[in-house]
Amino acid sequence: MDMSMHMEPINLVKSLRGTYKKEDREMVLEVVNAYKEKYNCSYKHAYDMMVDGNPSYSTYTAWRRKSKL
Repeated sequence: MDMSMHMEPINLVKSLRGTYKKEDREMVLEVVNAYKEKYNCSYKHAYDMMVDGNPSYSTYTAWRRKSKL
């Protein structure tokens, strides 16, 4: 695993209502996109490197689709 970015993997905790804050979603999208651009890899690989299980990859892809609208 390449540790040259020196970033801790993201692991978000949902609020009491069971949702993520908008800023959290934007931060995850930004970080994963930045990793993808830097290493020219797939979204899945970037996600696996940068997110420690929470939110799930399917949640992330839903956010990514929404952000493109």
